[in-house]
Amino acid sequence: MQLKPEILVKKNGIIVNTCACIVIYMTIASMAETRSNDPKGPMYVLCPYIQTISSIQSTYMEEEGDRLWEVSCKDTYSYKHIMSCYTTPHVNCFKESTTFICPFNSIISGMQSYFSESEKDRRWRFTCCHQVYFCLQDCVWTAYKNNPEKAFKYNLQKDMYLSGLKSYYDKATKDRRWKFMLCKKRSC
Repeated sequence: MQLKPEILVKKNGIIVNTCACIVIYMTIASMAETRSNDPKGPMYVLCPYIQTISSIQSTYMEEEGDRLWEVSCKDTYSYKHIMSCYTTPHVNCFKESTTFICPFNSIISGMQSYFSESEKDRRWRFTCCHQVYFCLQDCVWTAYKNNPEKAFKYNLQKDMYLSGLKSYYDKATKDRRWKFMLCKKRSC
């Protein structure tokens, strides 16, 4: 069954603590997948409760000078414990390199961005989720997974979780290259 994460969140409610920027949301689903944005439009993906990102796919749209993004989610945590989530402020400036790693042994469960026509680039925010009694270990950076102006799809292995992203802006093509930090999860 394929479900759109943002619709599930709206149907089941979102509780936002604006002081701590903590988002707690509840949804029951086994898999979520969505096309996350229109060319030059905002992107917003938030995996359902207890899930984190399992794959990222992106297609470069040459005429628009932007990318379409599609994200899938997988079950990651247990319903036995409360999960806390944090959405970052923007982690990059236009046309600048960025390295982002979720703090506190947390895993990426959401991605947001907006496109600037004048800059021909996106600014990014990420939602990181954590559950007590789980820690990350054996974290590694992948090689770059895309070439400028080329499509890519990256599926995480079943026992690996997305904890960070690194990208740089290629000024010649006005596109970004991406690599990912992957970690294993263990009880702690």
